Amino acid sequence: MNIIENQSAKLISVGETTLSEGKKIAEIAGRTCYHSLDKITEGSAEKFVDRMISNEHYATIEHITIYLKIPVSDVSAMAFFGHNKYSKTINDGNFVYVTTNYRVIIENGVEEYMKYQCAYEKGNHVMRLTVQVTTNLQVLGEFTRHRVFSYAVESTRYCAYSKDKFDNNVNFIRPNFGIYIKEPKLMDEWEKDMGRAEYAYLKLSKMGANAQECAQVLPKATKCDMVISGCTDDWKHFFDLRLRGTTGKPHPQMLELAELIHEEFENIGLNL
Repeated sequence: MNIIENQSAKLISVGETTLSEGKKIAEIAGRTCYHSLDKITEGSAEKFVDRMISNEHYATIEHITIYLKIPVSDVSAMAFFGHNKYSKTINDGNFVYVTTNYRVIIENGVEEYMKYQCAYEKGNHVMRLTVQVTTNLQVLGEFTRHRVFSYAVESTRYCAYSKDKFDNNVNFIRPNFGIYIKEPKLMDEWEKDMGRAEYAYLKLSKMGANAQECAQVLPKATKCDMVISGCTDDWKHFFDLRLRGTTGKPHPQMLELAELIHEEFENIGLNL
């Protein structure tokens, strides 16, 4: 058993200028699901994304942010992105500045619009950001209620914690809040309970259960890694609810993670 003391967050993208750079973010997202980040090599992203598209696993390529600059003379392109609910547009009268993701392009067969791909232009494009976080299953459930984001999540269906790849350990996030920090005896009991959960998981594995079957005994404190992508207005709404508590007091660990993500954004001069 391994206990992780704190959650973590890291900003990994504000949208890449080229498709090849964006594919590197998609590979990080996709490999997070299977805990296979160690397989990333020079040039592996291209093959990884091609395989995802070939298998129609489009969720991964949602993490490739695409910025476009479309002349208003291209009425069909303007109309497509203007009506696409996964794209954000700003029209200055000469150009339509689009923020979208690669899944929109591929799934709708509009690759010809990639000719308009450009670098992010401050004040014209809506910025889209991608973060990599370590949290637990409790916070995962809270986070994914924000349906506007794109997610890639460590899969308890495919990540077999009984294997050497995971050092035959289940990882848990310590609950550093509430009664757990007021009453040390309760924290001691929590640690024992996590040990019992890990024991049950490993025992089921030895008895022949696969990863998704063993996962039925995992508690909400079980650690999971996630990659999340979303636009600035969506992140602001997230912070309003989970950082500022505009609709009620946030869950303590959700608040902690929101603070960590907000700090990452502040580090690049973005205060949402």
